[in-house]
Amino acid sequence: MIKKIALLLSFVIVSLCGFSQAAIVSSGGNGTGSGGSFSYSLGQMAYTTVIGSNASLIQGVQIAYEIISVSNPEIKEIELTVNAHPNPTTDYLTLTINSEKFEKAEYIISDIQSKVCKKGTCYDEQTMIDMTELNAAEYLLTVIADSKDIKTFKIIKK
Repeated sequence: MIKKIALLLSFVIVSLCGFSQAAIVSSGGNGTGSGGSFSYSLGQMAYTTVIGSNASLIQGVQIAYEIISVSNPEIKEIELTVNAHPNPTTDYLTLTINSEKFEKAEYIISDIQSKVCKKGTCYDEQTMIDMTELNAAEYLLTVIADSKDIKTFKIIKK
């Protein structure tokens, strides 16, 4: 009788441990490449956004993350690294430009119909772009330096 109670108790404890998982997903895994490593899961799309005074954090099981970058192949003499994050964004977008050749660069945010929604100038390595007044949609962020389009990003505003 004691063995049956111990067995029943162990099944109850093990089944309660199964409820401690944040999500039950159908599949997942890890991958590596030349640019870094990543992990993924399939089966549940749920996340929350925490917004602070100068940053935002998206936490969850699966998070929509998409970066599309279009570079200008004609420009080969320019050595610069341009990055825009977080993408998707809800409030502020950080544009990072690493280059010693440019004292300033410009950016243009346009919608999918090529209507200009916002313009600005980057004087520092990192520029915060206020996206709060823009509606939730997809936008194109074009970085311009020396009157040449350097890089274009597809930005998702939530």
